[in-house]
Amino acid sequence: MIANALIKNDAIFNYATVYYYKNPNLGNQIPNFTDADFQDFKQYLKNQQISFDTETEEALKNTLAAAKKEALDGAIINEYKQLLAVVQKSEASQLDNHQKKLRI
Repeated sequence: MIANALIKNDAIFNYATVYYYKNPNLGNQIPNFTDADFQDFKQYLKNQQISFDTETEEALKNTLAAAKKEALDGAIINEYKQLLAVVQKSEASQLDNHQKKLRI
């Protein structure tokens, strides 16, 4: 799941730190994370070029690494890039699909 990937690479923790310093008046309050805040979170991920590194993306990267060892990467690089782009676009759309779970 996308949430696990965000936790694994500390994206949520790092954004929470940024959010805390952007909102110094929160004190000990638990903030009401708005839709605007969620959009800001998505923009943060994009600006920081944070990779979701889902199992699918990792498997795809490992496939390219194996192809390089076997000198097959030249034959598959274009398709690899296309498939990686599709996987990454799908991961980004999962943010919206799982917005409620991520906002807890």
